[in-house]
Amino acid sequence: MTHKRKLGLASFFMPVFFMAVAMVILKVFPFGNHTFLIWDMDWQYSSFFVHLHDILHGEASAWYSLSRAIGGDMIGVSAYYLISPFNILFYFFDETNIYIGICVIMILKIGLIGWSMNYYLMAKHEGVGNLMFSTAYALSGFVTAYFFNIIWLDGIMLLPLMVLGIERLIDNHRYMLYIITLGLAIATSFYIGYMLCIFSVLYFVCYYFLLSGQKKKISTIFIYAGSSILGGMLSAAVAIPALYSMQDGKSKIDFNILKNFTRLFDVSNFFSKSFAGTIETLQITSGGPLLYCGVLSLFFVWTFFMTKHISWKRKLAYGGMTGFMLASLIFYNLCCAWQAFNMPNGSQYRFAFLYLFLMLAIAAESYWSHEQYGWEKGQKRNFLIVGAFLVIQMIVVREDFLSLHRQGVIIFNIALIAAYVLLCILTKNKKILTVALMIGMSAELLANALFLYENSSLYESATVSDYKDYVERVSGLAEQVKEQEGLFRTVMTGDAYRTVNDNFMFNLYGLDSYTSVERDSTQLMAFDLGYYRNMVFGIHYKDGTTHAAESFLGVKYQISSVEPQNGYKEIAEDGTLGLYENEAALPFAFFVENDMEDVRNEPYNCFAYENEIYRNISDKVGKTVFSQTDWKMINSENCTVESDGSLLIDDTEKESYVDYQLQIDKEGSYYVQYLGSQVSTVTLIVNGEQENLEEQANVVKRLGYLKDKDEVILRCYLKGEGAHSTEQVYVYFEDEGILQQYATKVQQQEVAFQHKLDDNITIQCNNTKEENSYMLCTIPYDAGWNVTVDGKKAEVFTALGNYMLFEISPGEHVIEMKFIPQGLCMGIAVSVVTIVLLLLFFGISQVRKQKNGEKAEN
Repeated sequence: MTHKRKLGLASFFMPVFFMAVAMVILKVFPFGNHTFLIWDMDWQYSSFFVHLHDILHGEASAWYSLSRAIGGDMIGVSAYYLISPFNILFYFFDETNIYIGICVIMILKIGLIGWSMNYYLMAKHEGVGNLMFSTAYALSGFVTAYFFNIIWLDGIMLLPLMVLGIERLIDNHRYMLYIITLGLAIATSFYIGYMLCIFSVLYFVCYYFLLSGQKKKISTIFIYAGSSILGGMLSAAVAIPALYSMQDGKSKIDFNILKNFTRLFDVSNFFSKSFAGTIETLQITSGGPLLYCGVLSLFFVWTFFMTKHISWKRKLAYGGMTGFMLASLIFYNLCCAWQAFNMPNGSQYRFAFLYLFLMLAIAAESYWSHEQYGWEKGQKRNFLIVGAFLVIQMIVVREDFLSLHRQGVIIFNIALIAAYVLLCILTKNKKILTVALMIGMSAELLANALFLYENSSLYESATVSDYKDYVERVSGLAEQVKEQEGLFRTVMTGDAYRTVNDNFMFNLYGLDSYTSVERDSTQLMAFDLGYYRNMVFGIHYKDGTTHAAESFLGVKYQISSVEPQNGYKEIAEDGTLGLYENEAALPFAFFVENDMEDVRNEPYNCFAYENEIYRNISDKVGKTVFSQTDWKMINSENCTVESDGSLLIDDTEKESYVDYQLQIDKEGSYYVQYLGSQVSTVTLIVNGEQENLEEQANVVKRLGYLKDKDEVILRCYLKGEGAHSTEQVYVYFEDEGILQQYATKVQQQEVAFQHKLDDNITIQCNNTKEENSYMLCTIPYDAGWNVTVDGKKAEVFTALGNYMLFEISPGEHVIEMKFIPQGLCMGIAVSVVTIVLLLLFFGISQVRKQKNGEKAEN
């Protein structure tokens, strides 16, 4: 094995080794009971990876899923979370052992991040010292803090290869590496890939004008532009359908942010964040940019600009890029521009890894200069000056260190600075110095990680035992549900609930959903029925909403440790969990009286809206499911009733609430909806016993099964400085008997379903009327659906905001619903054409090389 290959292997295994050491210390599987199921990895990715396992085994559709909220395409979810070559390994890991697969893939990715950085550095200068900087890249503050965001690691790994591709394109007109890495970056994670596209332009400009020693050719600019287009075209099979999918989500671009020049933090913060152990405790939710990539790297970065052996052009190029990246981290508009013109909910500086790459590239060049020219007196003096400067920095910003409440951080960094200065001044043997510096860098990288994990509760993970217990507890009843015939939804509550994406884990059709690509229209559909939703949690079942809403959406089963209060009967039991059936659940699709165009929702009154829905489903029942309950305000604290009936808080510093007494005339299920964001929490008081209904958030809250003799009070706590309208308190009684009458009418319809995967559904129906009728499907409209009736394409309408509706003539029919993501065929065609073009270009270049070789020989 050649020396170069040995260094390549070392660059992979060094970060893997130190990661394993951290796993041993922190007792992470297989060395303990902890896992990498942390934060989004626990709430989102793990369930999506189980779903990918089902897709790879042919048990779920790659294009559409009813496990996603009310239903939705999978191409956006896949483009954001799942399309990585490494994820093929999830074929071998199901829901019972997914944490093992995550561990394996994470280790592989972190090792390859080190390898890719080393490959880039070795292409410029071969040497053992490169391992310091490749390991620092793989275990930088960014990777240390966000390693559980496994979907970002592909882009971090591809960045050095893409930069090398740009350099080869400019120096030698060799464009293939750049095209392939750019295409892979966009395809594996379009979000990180977008950042790499911007960085590509920045690096090309600097390298073309300042860093490259080649003669400037205008043709190079055109080759770069064409190669960038080809890289984008290569990813088209993923990128084009993903763009269609995300037109109505939180990933929408907002160019207005460019007008916001707000400074996010002070420049002095950069000093403290560059040292070991300074990653913030709340880094995941509200932390600043991650700038740490080794204290030793700081020495070489500073000496890069101080040494006389490095040209002013290189200093200008790297200084300019660094300055632009720092400005991007400081100013709100630039920060958002790097992140698709949106400020993320958490982890707000997701492009900081680009800055770290620059720092390590600069540090490596500085180190090569020291190796080439030896450690002269001037270089040793520079090292001493930088060391003193770093210590002074730490003293100036010491409050930043002390605010972390981590003992030993300042002492540890000062000890590192002193050790590096002494080593570089006193050690004469280059090999010994290189090994000593490598040991020091490795030690501080490991310590930096441990400083964070030992001091932040946000990095607490799901344990192996708890996770396996949960899967074992729920899987039995989940399998019983999947054995039932028909299309229906299932919700999990109580001890059966773990995360908002449990449905993906068990391949069940539900209502919960938490993705970064959820559509606004789908969330509003759920919100209209009283379900909790926001851009953090997506759609969240929580304690549910009305029985009528659940029945309308086809929620037929509930797995729970708590018996549902209304409309469900227990049909199975497994340990502490029960399986409950909703006898009033409507089917996936059913005939309705009209096109529901006249259904109007009073401003956010879910009960009036649901009454109108059922009236339009069947006009033969002739009764309403919900009836309004009288209430009166009996008490108020720290607020004044205005002439228009609204409430105004007197003193915003003190607790403020209002009590409403309900008039209970009938025994049964009651619900409340209090409109207004000024309501913080609602407390239900029944016969003196209190229950916290938590934040109202304009959604429907269950008051439970109440009796006519119950004394019921709602205490609504107010917040803010605005007025609170007492007219927007809705309390309704739900008549289970009338709801069952509607359900019976629909269930008697001649409608049957056949399906294997969610993207191919067959409906056999009989329209018994003598005129055309409308069939309503309780899934969101999506242009990707192709609906045929008896083989003829049917026109698809929208009803109730965004549900699917199509017209059916009298008689028996076979309806086929097939889903193909918008832009998929076009994207595949573009990617295939690009691959053919690249193969053609490669073949032509090989022929030219052979001809040139023959001429040379002649």
